[in-house]
Amino acid sequence: MLSRFIYKFHTLRDRFVLAVPPRAENPYLTHLPILLTAATWRPLTSILEFGCGEVSTKAFLDRKCFPSLVHLESYENDAAWAESLRSQVGHDSRLDLRLVDGPIAAAVEKIDLERFDLIFIDDSTTAELRSATIRAVASKKPQRAFVVIHDFECLAYRNAASSFQRQFRFAGQNPNTGVVWNGHQLRKSELQSLDCRMRKIGELPDAASWVDALH
Repeated sequence: MLSRFIYKFHTLRDRFVLAVPPRAENPYLTHLPILLTAATWRPLTSILEFGCGEVSTKAFLDRKCFPSLVHLESYENDAAWAESLRSQVGHDSRLDLRLVDGPIAAAVEKIDLERFDLIFIDDSTTAELRSATIRAVASKKPQRAFVVIHDFECLAYRNAASSFQRQFRFAGQNPNTGVVWNGHQLRKSELQSLDCRMRKIGELPDAASWVDALH
């Protein structure tokens, strides 16, 4: 009963307080403006990606989008999808695509998160598995990287990230994207400004269009 009330409360808040727009025609693009803007917060030389993506991985390897990138370490547990993406991006010495046998959350323990400037979480096919990845990252209390999480309208993901000292939800594009971090790396006023811009711009078809719109 309580869980049903909490769900209804958050649904009403999304609709009437945050005014979350309808779900995007292409829901796999809504994290792009946040990732692209993150490259202006600091030079992103090393990026950790949980769940390789046709949008995100390609954007990270695009020198126009992420000119400072030296190393992209991407973890995927779908072998067929990983092979498909390898064929799409071709050989790029900056990409280290690692196949995980089992839940991606299990791989987090052996990774030194302090080697990375940004951590992007968009893995797995269920909310339970992605929540586990988020909790695994949060439990290591990364101090250097800020963490970007796709589909952050999902209450389970926000709860899984609750141990981070700071959390911001971009509601201007749906699916939402979250940024969580420890310390004082980002100013919420700047994030709020970006969220307003995203809402005004609306949907765009690709990374190049977002680069033009944001810069």
